[in-house]
Amino acid sequence: MPLNTQIKRDGKVLPLNWGGFHVAAMVIAVSADSGTGPYQDMKSFVDEAKGLMEKQGTIGISPGSVFRLTDYTVIGATPLNSKSYKLKKRWKFTDIVDGEVLELLPGDELSAWRSS
Repeated sequence: MPLNTQIKRDGKVLPLNWGGFHVAAMVIAVSADSGTGPYQDMKSFVDEAKGLMEKQGTIGISPGSVFRLTDYTVIGATPLNSKSYKLKKRWKFTDIVDGEVLELLPGDELSAWRSS
């Protein structure tokens, strides 16, 4: 079953050339923003994500992270499993392979769903 994803900003879908990097960024952002996700120690994960944002202004995402974070069971452990999620904070991500930057803003609505 394919995974459908979208990010809405101000009611409009962001035009992205979707890839695993974007899905991984969504998983990290929703997990860190909500405090709910696939990480065994959520407090440490949230603290680390916030620390990276404060220190570097961005969170780097590697191909290994993309591989781990785009699994359906991982996505299912986030709030994206049951509904869309509106971010409360700003999150910024960098794809360490090609340098693409994805900035997610407070109020952005992130959605992921399966279709057959």
